[in-house]
Amino acid sequence: GAVVVFTNMVFIGIQMAWAHHRERRFVSNSFDHVSFLWFLLDQCYTIIYIIEIGARAVLHYQISVKQDYRVVWIVFPKMMGDMDSKTMREVFNTFPSWVKKFETLLWMDITLVIIAVF
Repeated sequence: GAVVVFTNMVFIGIQMAWAHHRERRFVSNSFDHVSFLWFLLDQCYTIIYIIEIGARAVLHYQISVKQDYRVVWIVFPKMMGDMDSKTMREVFNTFPSWVKKFETLLWMDITLVIIAVF
């Protein structure tokens, strides 16, 4: 997670410092290959961030409901690889209670995803 955040921070700094105007509308005549590259990078980071929130939701469920603290590759919840549809619904059902815990600051992550998508 930290490597992705740091890399994204570096790319945002380059985007802001670079003099090339980035067009955000596909139908514009000035939407060139450089604008497309930056657009693609932004979308990749948004997708990675959404996947991270999903993995955190599974980990929250795994720890708080199943009392299972095992992870794979130091990052991913153990149960993420073998979830069935029933478990996915249970994870989804625990999401609102997780958001209500103000100290997790999950509401900030959700706000960032909404801003990035729209």
